[in-house]
Amino acid sequence: MIFDEVIFEGLGRVFAAKGLAHHGQRVGAMFTYFFTAGPVTDYASAAKSDTKLFARFYQAMLARGIYLAPSQFEATLVSLAHGLEDVEQTISAAEEAVKEL
Repeated sequence: MIFDEVIFEGLGRVFAAKGLAHHGQRVGAMFTYFFTAGPVTDYASAAKSDTKLFARFYQAMLARGIYLAPSQFEATLVSLAHGLEDVEQTISAAEEAVKEL
């Protein structure tokens, strides 16, 4: 199982279920999400995203023991040290975190 893909897709489902405008970027085990309705293709389109919402999500995840990249302009990495339990914990934490947004 490719855990980076599972986390990336799982977070996207969590954001969609909450009705949050979002756009994800992923290259291999690196990913980030932008809280914006449109595609992100460069700095100008990334800068239009809701950085305050991302900061609130980041803090809510941190409070649940999940350490993501602290800015949507950086990438979160999934490594071989992460297993299925870590993936499930991350998605579960995101489901709780979005309730605070």
